[in-house]
Amino acid sequence: MILFLGILAGSILFAVLCKRPLRRFPWIFYLLALAFSALLLLSYWVSFPRTFQMFVILPQERCSFALAFFIIVMFIGVFKDDSRLKGYFMPVRAELSIMACIFALPHIVRNLTAHLPKLFNDAFGITLPVSAAILLGLVLTALMLLLGITSFKAIKEKMHRDTWKRIQRLAYFFFGIIYLHLTLMLLPSALNGGVGAAQNFIVYSTLFVLYVVARTRRAFIDKNEAV
Repeated sequence: MILFLGILAGSILFAVLCKRPLRRFPWIFYLLALAFSALLLLSYWVSFPRTFQMFVILPQERCSFALAFFIIVMFIGVFKDDSRLKGYFMPVRAELSIMACIFALPHIVRNLTAHLPKLFNDAFGITLPVSAAILLGLVLTALMLLLGITSFKAIKEKMHRDTWKRIQRLAYFFFGIIYLHLTLMLLPSALNGGVGAAQNFIVYSTLFVLYVVARTRRAFIDKNEAV
C-alpha cells in the first residue's frame, strides 16, 4: 500500500517536473519507459539486488507504475476545462497515457505467458476469480492497445475527429475493467486474511470511487452549463 502510494506520488511529481521536455521530446521518454519496463523481463535471467527487486521489479510485476500513470490520466479529466490544473497537465495527457501503456507491457507479457496456457490446458485447476481476471486481462490488453495507438499524435491527425473521440470514450470502459480486474485478483486474498491484499484493495477502491464521484459530478455540471 505504502509502496504504491509512493509510486503514485513520484509519478505525479514526474508529470509536474517533466511536462515541458515530455511535450517536446516524447519519444525519448517512450524509449526510456520501454527500457525501464524491460527490466522485469530481464530479471528472469539477471539477479538484481534485493532492494532493487523490491522497489522496481515487484511493482512492475503488479503493474504499479502503469496504474499510477493511468490514475493521473483519469483524474486530469475531472477538472474544469479552464482550471489551472487541467490546463497544466492536459497538453501531456496523451503522452502520459502512452507511457502508462508501455509500463503495462511487461506485466501483460508475464501474466499471459504464465496463466493463459493454464486457462486452456488446466481450466479446472484455476479458481473462478483468477480465470475471470485472465479473461478481463485479454479485454484490457485489446483496449489498451487501441487507446494507446490512437493516442499518438501522428495517428490522431490521420483519423476523423468524431471517430477518434468515439474510440477515446472507451477509456471509461477501460478504467472500469481495470478496477474489476484488480478486484478479482485482490479481493479473494483479502477475504482470506491477506493483509497486503486488503490494504491495496482499499487504496485502489478509494481512488476509483473518488474518480467515479468526481467524473460524474463534472459531467453533471458540464451538462447543466451547456443548457
